[in-house]
Amino acid sequence: MKRLTIIIIAVLLFIPVGTATQAQTDWRKYDGNPVLPKGPAGSWEDEGVFNPEVIFDGGTFKMWYGGDDGTNFRTGYATSTDGLVWTKSDSNPVMDLGAAGA
Repeated sequence: MKRLTIIIIAVLLFIPVGTATQAQTDWRKYDGNPVLPKGPAGSWEDEGVFNPEVIFDGGTFKMWYGGDDGTNFRTGYATSTDGLVWTKSDSNPVMDLGAAGA
């Protein structure tokens, strides 16, 4: 049994992992960066936006992202049809600060 395990491990070491499923992509920087600008002065995201998480759902890109006002972090939401021009939700921040001690 020990010998069979060693043989199986040795064989697995020579099998390329993921080469058949990895697509080749030529990434290039978009001249219109940033695609999601920070908010206006005095807003919940006026210091910056960061850590986007994007999904593609039914023809729409949906992004949840962090926003910073210099004191607190909150979560915003934006949508796009092309991944370049984003519309921030009127309900932002979608995850706001909780009550003290929450």
